[in-house]
Amino acid sequence: MKYKKYDDKGNLTYFEMPRGFWYKWEYDDRGNKIRQEDKNGFWWVAEYDEDNHQTYYEDMHGCIIGFRKGQDHIKVVNKNQNNAQGWSPFAK
Repeated sequence: MKYKKYDDKGNLTYFEMPRGFWYKWEYDDRGNKIRQEDKNGFWWVAEYDEDNHQTYYEDMHGCIIGFRKGQDHIKVVNKNQNNAQGWSPFAK
């Protein structure tokens, strides 16, 4: 049986599959997903600008894409080259 939990704004915050694998999500005040975590310990965080465009992504492997508030340049870092996944977290 699957288990789902939602916050008071209707955002899915927890999902557990029949064999115990789960995901957790956090959202900002505008409903943008700002954090994901799973049973295996993988996590990522994101930030968005005032127009809800994703401007920053960082994950547990050290992959950093974009810029944080207050930075004036784009930064792309992947400390673990074996983690190249060939996708962009900014894709719609």
